[in-house]
Amino acid sequence: RLTLEELRTERYVDCILERMCPIEVGDRVAVGYDRGTVRYVGPVDGYSGEWIGIDWDDAKRGKHNGTVNGRVYFHARDKTSGSMVRAANVDTGRTIIEEMESKYAQDGQMEEQLIGARTVEMIAMEKIRKKQKNLWKLGCIVLDSKLVSKPPRPDCPPFDKCTELNLYNNLIAKWSDLLAILDFFPSLRYLNIRRNVMEPRMESVPDANRIIKSPIFHVVLSECQIDQETAARVMKVFPHVEELYMTCNGLECFDPGAHGLNLTLLDLEANPINDFSNLHNLSVLPRLASLNLTECGLTNIRLPDPAGFPDLQLLNIRYNEIHDWDSVSELARLPSLQRLFYKGNWEVEPEFGLDVREVLIAKLPQLVDLERSDISAVERRSAELRFLNKYGVAPIRPQHLIDIERLKKIYGEPDIVRPTMNLGLDLLKVNVSLNDKTVECSLLASTTIRRLKTIIGRLFRVNSAKISLAAECGVERFRIEMDNALRSLSFYTLSDGDTIVVTLSE
Repeated sequence: RLTLEELRTERYVDCILERMCPIEVGDRVAVGYDRGTVRYVGPVDGYSGEWIGIDWDDAKRGKHNGTVNGRVYFHARDKTSGSMVRAANVDTGRTIIEEMESKYAQDGQMEEQLIGARTVEMIAMEKIRKKQKNLWKLGCIVLDSKLVSKPPRPDCPPFDKCTELNLYNNLIAKWSDLLAILDFFPSLRYLNIRRNVMEPRMESVPDANRIIKSPIFHVVLSECQIDQETAARVMKVFPHVEELYMTCNGLECFDPGAHGLNLTLLDLEANPINDFSNLHNLSVLPRLASLNLTECGLTNIRLPDPAGFPDLQLLNIRYNEIHDWDSVSELARLPSLQRLFYKGNWEVEPEFGLDVREVLIAKLPQLVDLERSDISAVERRSAELRFLNKYGVAPIRPQHLIDIERLKKIYGEPDIVRPTMNLGLDLLKVNVSLNDKTVECSLLASTTIRRLKTIIGRLFRVNSAKISLAAECGVERFRIEMDNALRSLSFYTLSDGDTIVVTLSE
């Protein structure tokens, strides 16, 4: 095995050999800061020499769609993403060891600073840089937006200490090259190869039983143009994967098969899934706890029968045009669902003055977190009572019937008493009680708790800053703490005749 110094002495030879290697269709290349995929190699009518046809990642970088002077040389993905470039101007990338050496091991002089505190900081940075010069002691290697395209030489020592490798936005195109690179990282656990446009179907890896032996459990394969067949094979190649990120790959479905039994997290954001039935195969995964389906073109959710997804605790369905409450009722069938993200193009509008959050809380009794906001016992009880009293009056819609029956077992029959109407405003006639004094008041349902404390302070001639409020509701006098100053009375599902109890802090 070669030392770093020996590897350096052979870099010149490697560069010469690289120049001798022909550029092939499918290679990832760079010209300056621009990246693209080679789609054509050969002559162009009317021009001398050999040309490289590139489909650029940035559609505005090119000049045409692969057609020059009426002749089609290749098909670019956009009308202006293609162009022809001389081979001499194209960079086909470097080995990973070259890029590691360039970032971590090259000698350089640290910038001197005049400010004392800054000088101390730069000295510390110099110590860190010296420590990083030994590439084989690095635990985390970050080579984002570099030009990595090839593995190191076969006699390169393995990077036994490295557990995290970030190859975001490099020039890796062949799976054979990626797997060869990973063979040098036997302790790797985290892998990020986002924005490396990979070949379809792992064509360069003929061995169907090829697997990675390192314990990689976290893999990011977003924006890699991975097709469905390759996505399924990924699960076999990475047998230890538990967290898989596959956003923006154009996938219409994803079936991990028997190799997905270890999956705990799956991110399919911005893939054109469109129909939730395309993901029914995920329902049998015993450990899947987090599923991201943001912006996947879903219009409804229908679970298989039985529902499956035994351990799914977090579901993200943001920016999908969900248009029916039946989809929410389906979510209630998920036995372990605790956290839900739903905002975006939500097309279902609640009725009777309730908002979407209230209805979701009422219909999903197992939720503890909605849009990163904890659901308190007070909020749940208020939402369930409001839902019961508003939607529980005949005729009850079929999509809410199960929820109404469940809530009746908890709270009894719905209270159909409506707030009285006065000049088009919702008024509540409630009793306000402080110690042994009770006053009947007519209050707007839109009155906030902060405003109510001010009113009560004037009414009883007490300091409003020391007031705490609680509501006693219904015949059974359920007690609800009114501890959110921004909430309105309507949030707490008060009815005429209920009592607001006032207590004063010391």
